[in-house]
Amino acid sequence: MAVSISFKDIKWIGTGKNELPVIIRKEFEFRKGEKTEITVGCMGTFILTVNGKRISDELFLPLNSDFEKRYDIPYGDILFNEELTHRLYCPRLDMTGMLNDGTNTLCFYLSPGFYEEYDYGTAKISWKIKISDENGNSRVITPDGNEEYSEFYVKEADIIRGETHDYTVNNEKPEKVIVYDAPETEYYLQDCPSDRIIRKLTPRYLGNNIWDAGEVMTGYPVIKSNKAQKITVRYGELLNEDGTLDEMHIYGQHTDYITDDNERLLHPEFTWLCFRYFEVKGDCEVIDCEVIHSDVDVSSEFECSNDT
Repeated sequence: MAVSISFKDIKWIGTGKNELPVIIRKEFEFRKGEKTEITVGCMGTFILTVNGKRISDELFLPLNSDFEKRYDIPYGDILFNEELTHRLYCPRLDMTGMLNDGTNTLCFYLSPGFYEEYDYGTAKISWKIKISDENGNSRVITPDGNEEYSEFYVKEADIIRGETHDYTVNNEKPEKVIVYDAPETEYYLQDCPSDRIIRKLTPRYLGNNIWDAGEVMTGYPVIKSNKAQKITVRYGELLNEDGTLDEMHIYGQHTDYITDDNERLLHPEFTWLCFRYFEVKGDCEVIDCEVIHSDVDVSSEFECSNDT
């Protein structure tokens, strides 16, 4: 049963910039013995860390939805307004066991996600941090509009086409966020399974920089680099007769990594990739392929007499 919540009475913040992943930081105080949970409303996709550690292994939060009402949508020469009911799913996460006595730092890694892919606007986010003490008293922390954002190593991200990472550039100078009114939608607690890394595959090298994951999958390959270079990875579902990627089935999927001399494990952060084969150009090591999908049990099976 969907649980309705409210995000209409608090500030929403963002950058106003297209296809730009950013970090938004928030400090708050916590005392030993208190309990803390955070509920996040996000138009886009986010990763949340506290004191440098990810709060959850859930991926592509929040669940995809139709977000909010849109106005002046072009249909040929006509502009129309949506009159459907819209909803946003808001995950709630327990942070108690990850907090220090004193000052703690939250980092919201905010990316465009399907919100920008569907032309709703630029990504924005809000949150409610509820801190309760042993006597049942509680306080709530929300964005105040004075937060700042900065860029980080993910320089651009498209949720279905790819990303560019640059590990050679330091974080840019922080800039102040833009404050928005609450989106016109219905808000519900996220109450169904999120995406997670479900299993790992060992890809097979076919030659000519081409690797085979063994099956069509959603997720990404993990690559290791320990030198300064540019690594380009492209993804596809089929191969040509000469063993190269079939350009008709790549759909623009790619990741570019500009690395430094540090040893790093590389993979996309905000892109939903679907592929079987992938092409890697660069002096690096392919570790494995991590299969990502909704964390639900398999409840059916399929058999067919036709092996093809």
